[in-house]
Amino acid sequence: QPWSAAFVSYVMAKAGVPGFRPSASHFDYVRDAYLHPDESAFQYLDPASARPTAGDLLCYVRTPSKSYGYQGLISALGASSGSLPMHCDIVVAANPDNDGLAYSIGGNVQQGVTMRLLHLNRSGNFWGLPQRTVGATACSPDAPSSCDFNRQDWSVLLKLKSPSALAQLTSPAYNGVQSR
Repeated sequence: QPWSAAFVSYVMAKAGVPGFRPSASHFDYVRDAYLHPDESAFQYLDPASARPTAGDLLCYVRTPSKSYGYQGLISALGASSGSLPMHCDIVVAANPDNDGLAYSIGGNVQQGVTMRLLHLNRSGNFWGLPQRTVGATACSPDAPSSCDFNRQDWSVLLKLKSPSALAQLTSPAYNGVQSR
């Protein structure tokens, strides 16, 4: 059973993030941030140009036969009331001046809670964010460069809004993760 969205929902609910609506699907809160920006705890941003900070969600689409990227996900969000298989990690630290890394935590990654390390440039933006593409060489002993676990279809950085903007939002009651 997929539980990564339940993990993110639990963490956000425990943190008391106003405007976050728990869901069993990452797509639901990604769609909320895009379609209802005034009600969401997050801004919908391009991970290639946005600066991650603690509390943000870095998300990718898990459809191996297609690569969406930022623009493709926008098209999918506007064209459908359905869903896409996605995964989001919670950014827990971003240290461009210290070690040049962003640290994120994801649930249900190889059946556990794992930490991912991604490089940042001096400005604090992702640097060389490994992007999965359709038709890329599969991971094998003959193609070790294709075995980067961080190579995903990174499609959105959900940037946690400022404390003053969050204070304007209401906190939904949390009664466990619920799907719409």
